Amino acid sequence: MEDGVLLGVSCVGGFCCAAGVGASVYQGLSRAYSAAVAGASASKGEAGIDPREAAALLLRHYVRNGVTSCSEAARFAMKGRRLGRVASEAAGLLRGRGWDATAESVMSLCIAACVAAAAVSAVVFKSLASAVLMPVCLAAAAALAVSQGGAKERERIRDQVPDALRCMEACLHAGLSLPQAFAEVAHEVGQPLRESFVQVTRDIELGFPMHEALARFHRNAGIEELGFVAMALDVQYSCGGNATPVLHAAEDSIVRGLDLRRSLRVQTAQARLSAQMVGVLPLFLLAVLSAVSPGFLDPFFADVRGMALLAMAACMQAAGVLLIRKMLSIAS
Repeated sequence: MEDGVLLGVSCVGGFCCAAGVGASVYQGLSRAYSAAVAGASASKGEAGIDPREAAALLLRHYVRNGVTSCSEAARFAMKGRRLGRVASEAAGLLRGRGWDATAESVMSLCIAACVAAAAVSAVVFKSLASAVLMPVCLAAAAALAVSQGGAKERERIRDQVPDALRCMEACLHAGLSLPQAFAEVAHEVGQPLRESFVQVTRDIELGFPMHEALARFHRNAGIEELGFVAMALDVQYSCGGNATPVLHAAEDSIVRGLDLRRSLRVQTAQARLSAQMVGVLPLFLLAVLSAVSPGFLDPFFADVRGMALLAMAACMQAAGVLLIRKMLSIAS
């Protein structure tokens, strides 16, 4: 009798919780969709908008504002330095592609996607292991995509640095001041490096001293090559003298460093791919096998020896990933 009462109370409580979550999600989607459609309709007049455009606007709304119900979890997760750095890098990549995003909105959207993946996996595949592994694979894939996107962005910036220094050297040789040279480089260089020089020009126009603008340029550079240039220009500007030889020496040093970096990346390409496969493929295979065969991992949890084997496998997996990353750290 008591077991039946407890089961009934549990079922009613679970149903109420699911209904509350579903109502919250529905209301959030409804408000976001209404706001997106209203904004697009106001800009287009009476013509209305296409459903695909409305879906794109809805996605932009969530990228910009995040998922409200996951905001607290996102702020808590971002207290971790690594997660906060990944979220900030993802937001920067999205802003570079024209999406208005913040680190908190990206993190909340990722948490909501992981929760949705877990719920769908639990309902469709009826496997607890699949419900746990699917969001883990999703988070790992997102982190890998952000890491690769950030690495490509930094490489693009590094490739633009020598041309930017040549342009600045020519401006200074022509008699322009250092602030005027920054403004000219900001006008000539392309994205994504342009944003750094535009920021220096904007700081100078707002009244910041040159040394403080260069210090901000150094902090926000993102790559060590621009940090070196900022420090050299700061010293040269404070002490006086001709900055052209400094820029020429910095350009030669950066070009040689870029050649060495490219050579190292070519030689370690296979090892880097192996590191990515070692890190992601086992999780993906476990998730797929748990989805196809819901009881695939049950024997491991039925005995202490099975759990010990799983723990040993996880430790060996982590040790392999860390070892490969340590070996490849020279190429980063």
